[in-house]
Amino acid sequence: MLNFPLLILLALPILLLDRIGSPTERGFFIDDDSLSYPYKIDTVPNWLLYMMGFGTPMVLILLGNLCIMRSSSRENIFESLKHSYTMIILYLLGAAACQLQVAICKYTVGRLRPHFFDVCKPDFIKVENKSTPNYVMNYTCLGNPSLFSDEMEMDDHVRGARLSFPSGHSSFAFQAAVFTVLYLQTKYCTKDVVGFQQQSLLIPFFQVIAISLATFTAVSRIMDYKHHPTDVLAGTLIGVISQSLNFYASSIGFYVDQTERTQEALDNIEISKINNPLLNPEGRSDQDQVVTRRRMKRSYESIVVEN
Repeated sequence: MLNFPLLILLALPILLLDRIGSPTERGFFIDDDSLSYPYKIDTVPNWLLYMMGFGTPMVLILLGNLCIMRSSSRENIFESLKHSYTMIILYLLGAAACQLQVAICKYTVGRLRPHFFDVCKPDFIKVENKSTPNYVMNYTCLGNPSLFSDEMEMDDHVRGARLSFPSGHSSFAFQAAVFTVLYLQTKYCTKDVVGFQQQSLLIPFFQVIAISLATFTAVSRIMDYKHHPTDVLAGTLIGVISQSLNFYASSIGFYVDQTERTQEALDNIEISKINNPLLNPEGRSDQDQVVTRRRMKRSYESIVVEN
């Protein structure tokens, strides 16, 4: 029960920076063409990014345990739901950690977006100096009323024009994609999984789709003139590293717990095989005993909540 409050505590700085944070105000060169691109609407809007980024991993986790709940007893249904809740919390932990690093970098660096001149419309005194490019530090953003009719919206976009590095869209998209790939690989592509999952390309297909969607999201930020290429690259690395470290570090407890419970169940099989008429060697061939033990072993392993 302590995990959820800790998660909220981790996300609180992100919300505070988004609401009241003030990014570092950097200067610019007057003839900087990299800041002279026009403002464009997002190809991947925030609502779509967060809907896919939060929804896809959560749905995968719930569906992954749905099959277990259909074939499990009432006690193991509770275990499956408990496991789903914990895995969702772990995913949200990785997402929050990723976005916290991005928020810290954004407000500390204060890099100007490619559409900065179009959104800011800076007012400054131009000093003619032919020997060196003019670097402006003292300026005032007048805003662009032709783009934003509402004054609050205009001020918000002017503030956002200083939050180019790193790309938040790229980091969030790739942390969700990395979790999806690792979760599918761990749950359905291990040596313990036999049958349809290993024989088909269904799991790799969904893994490729997840990475492709994240790649399109990242590239769209360059196409929309919202980020420089280095911003997108940095955001991608933050997303991949954050969720990879979170996934492997946080999953250790599940692997240990799963191993212990599996071993305990198998030990129970060995202890009870003497009293179990199905495993009683009297009147049964060696081959029949081996087949029966394998079936019993698989039935016990199916009860264990897989990670």
